[in-house]
Amino acid sequence: MKKRELDAIQKFVSNTGATDLFAYFEVARDADIETVEAAVRRKRAWAQGQQANPKYRQTAIWVIKNVGLCKRALGSERGAYVGEITKAAQSGALEVLGNVLDGAVYDHKLSAEREEAVLDRGVQLGLPDTVVERYIEDYLDRHDARRASPPEFVDLYEVLGVDPDASSAEIQQAVARGLDQAQGLNADATITRRNLRRASRLFRSAELRAEYDSEREREVAAVPGLAAPNEREQQLTPKHDRSIQLRLSEDDNDPETAPTGRLSLANAPPAPPSLGGKTLPSGQSTGSIRRPGGGPRFDIVGDLQRTLRVGRSLTRTEIVIRRQGDHRLHGRILSDRTWMKVAPDRLDPNLAEQTITVTIDPSGLTRNRAVALCTIIADRGARKSVTVVAERVGVKPIWLISGAILALGATAATAWPMISTTLLPSPPPPPPSGTLSVFADPPAGEVHIGGRLRSAGGSVLDVTGLPVDKPVEVRVILDGFQVWEQSVELSDGDALTLKPVLKLTDPMDYEPDAEAIQGSLDTEAVSTAIRSRGPAVQACITEHHPGTTRTDRTLEIVSHVLADGHIGSLSFNGTELPSTLAVQCIKRQLRALRLPLFQGHYGISRESFIVSFPSPEPAKP
Repeated sequence: MKKRELDAIQKFVSNTGATDLFAYFEVARDADIETVEAAVRRKRAWAQGQQANPKYRQTAIWVIKNVGLCKRALGSERGAYVGEITKAAQSGALEVLGNVLDGAVYDHKLSAEREEAVLDRGVQLGLPDTVVERYIEDYLDRHDARRASPPEFVDLYEVLGVDPDASSAEIQQAVARGLDQAQGLNADATITRRNLRRASRLFRSAELRAEYDSEREREVAAVPGLAAPNEREQQLTPKHDRSIQLRLSEDDNDPETAPTGRLSLANAPPAPPSLGGKTLPSGQSTGSIRRPGGGPRFDIVGDLQRTLRVGRSLTRTEIVIRRQGDHRLHGRILSDRTWMKVAPDRLDPNLAEQTITVTIDPSGLTRNRAVALCTIIADRGARKSVTVVAERVGVKPIWLISGAILALGATAATAWPMISTTLLPSPPPPPPSGTLSVFADPPAGEVHIGGRLRSAGGSVLDVTGLPVDKPVEVRVILDGFQVWEQSVELSDGDALTLKPVLKLTDPMDYEPDAEAIQGSLDTEAVSTAIRSRGPAVQACITEHHPGTTRTDRTLEIVSHVLADGHIGSLSFNGTELPSTLAVQCIKRQLRALRLPLFQGHYGISRESFIVSFPSPEPAKP
């Protein structure tokens, strides 16, 4: 599809409030061609009936003119259109992610903890994890930044499953193979992908690879259990038939047993103090191991990016944290900038919902725009971040402005008698004009006076400034009715009122055929709209059924409501029915209604009214 076509579609859906054409036409992205064409036909039929409606005119005209374009975007060229809207959605999300990275990268370094927060934010924005990771790599390259050294050494050759002397081609093949296997959003997969990308980046450069190999040799010498994959198989072959039992959770009754002939507690080298951990006596269980993500979780209420306009005084905002489930929520709140303080800095485990106050100290800002990251970390649970963007605004001294106003006022007061007659002469007399009011029956439609739209509700009161002794054109336009036109002349001071009675062009005799589909109405909205015309229905009965003595009767009105939002036909039930003239009058009142759109071709509405008919005259004796 051409760029101008895509731009036209995007502008149209933005004006309608829809996210894309699929949402506007109410079809799925994998809908078949017949479904798409049926949806386009429905919208086109609706648009043809809305061209005179000022509320929907522009939308209707665009749909009618661009039916072919819509069919191509939703049908034959669907792949290109879906690709463009996906790219546009990702572009907006990546812009937000860039702000997050502005706050996460400090001193040209990105720590592992902050990278986790960036990855979490990418998931919240609906971005694929591979897209987020690629964006982080590009960001680091563009800003000459790098990842901070990991807290502990990772044998990247082991992650790749290759020997230390593997060629560059073998390493890149192992990276690609590992990325294909490390799918999902869990912590293990994320760490594996990060290590694979780090290996790819380091081993592409001979210099960086040499530095890594030197570091690895030092680690291998310090830690006997760290070696190349093929060497470690020989070093870790046990001399005895032992096994390790790991209980995965307290409710897991079946322990997993390591295969015979593998590493056991009896022959494994003890963990060095620098790596942390404890050595257990042979035969003892490690106890309960918490699964990732099993701890308490929480939500952050509101936007995950807050922009604050900062003046000279402290500026504050609040972050509301809402606990999920009944777990006690322990955790801490961190700020990565000295000019942003958070209070409290620990979560209250007893509260289901708590508020964190974030305070910006403008004296600590070195730029007009700065970004910080407020991270909420639940102990053994979830981690979420809020990006805070601080924008400095200029502040004018109030005393200077006040003094200038006072000085100007004093000068003006002194010179006022001399300059008032020159600067403010007496206003000229108003030009001659007349006043015009219009009240259409039924009370709906556009009212145009003198070529200008004055009202879209069928009535306008006391229009002034109209020329006198010249023709003024008055028009009332309403869908389903003939255009009412009249030319009037006003004299100076005239106050004229027009009451145009609109005539139907729609016979209102719709009958659904065998292929018509009955849709689901918004019954409450339709009922409210029809019942709002109750006084008008009674007025029609009173006008065409005169009589001084009257009796209340129940009159049921059955309406066929069409999908484009108007009533297509009426029928009546009751002990006494309205005359032909009264029926025409009621049709005029109800045809002017604008009802909610719905899927299908028609719907049926039934409303009962209590109306007064003339009482039958008593029989003569």
